[in-house]
Parts: sequence; C-alpha cells; structure tokens
Amino acid sequence: MTAYGYFLSSEEFSPAELLAQARSAEQVSHRGNHYTVENARLYTLPDEPPPLYVSGFGPQAAALAGRIGDGFVTMSPDAGLVGQFRRSGGGEKPQVLPTPAHFEQAGTLVTEEMVAETVVCGDSAAGHLGAVRAYTDVGFDEVYVNQIGSGQQEFFDFYRTSVLPELRT
Repeated sequence: MTAYGYFLSSEEFSPAELLAQARSAEQVSHRGNHYTVENARLYTLPDEPPPLYVSGFGPQAAALAGRIGDGFVTMSPDAGLVGQFRRSGGGEKPQVLPTPAHFEQAGTLVTEEMVAETVVCGDSAAGHLGAVRAYTDVGFDEVYVNQIGSGQQEFFDFYRTSVLPELRT
C-alpha cells in the first residue's frame, strides 16, 4: 500500500480513470482481478495536460467519458450516447470520431463486405455529406475522415472541393 497519493481498489475502476488520476502528478495504485498498478505517476507533465478523450460504445462508457474525460470518442452517430455523455458531466466537451490508427486496428475485425454495408465509399459527395451530417446532427463537435489505402491526395482534394464547401453552408 502506498503511503501517499491515491490507492484505488474498486474492480469497476477503469484504465481511463487511472490515467485521469495519474496526470494529477500524484502517485496512483490499483490492485484488481484484471490488472495491478503500483505507484503510477506521470513525472514530466506539460504545463497544461493533454486532453483525455475516452472511447466507448455504450451508455456506461459514455457516462464514464462525461465524468472523467475531456471528450468522448465513438464510431456511431448515436444521440443517446451523446446525451448520456453530456448528462454525466460532458456538458460541452467534444465528442469525436477516432484517429486513423483506430480505424486500422478495427479493420482487422471486419470483412470488406461488412465495410461496404456501413461506410460511405466512392465519390458521391451527397453520400459523404450525409455520413458527416449524421454525426453533427446528433451533437458531435468533431468528425474525422480518412482515406484507407491509396489515393490520399485525390480523397482530400475531393473533400476540399466537393464536401467541405457544402458542410460550411
């Protein structure tokens, strides 16, 4: 047991909560069934800590993000999750889609056919606008887009000339 800092013993305690405590520059310890952390501390904190965005796909994760996070990351335009996040303390904190690395990681779990059924592909500006607006219409503050594979320049040229101008109107 630590003589100073935080000692957290709840089995419900998540790694995100551990990180939120650790960035306070105090030592944090946790012993549980799934992992043990002893005397965790961030020693080289910047003057202003980087934001902690919590990823999740259900109401408990959205509530956790609202309670301890600086933002909420998810992959579906679910107004219920956005509402849960805001009611749990998220207020005006941002809700965002993940980075390209998250898409790459998730790509190992799905087939090309599954992607085609749920992700806008191709050069239909209307399709891309609809997909982005599905998120902004339910309260997302930031939406990240990415081109998987080749054609990066063409993809961003397409967004610059055909999609973004329509989103700004």
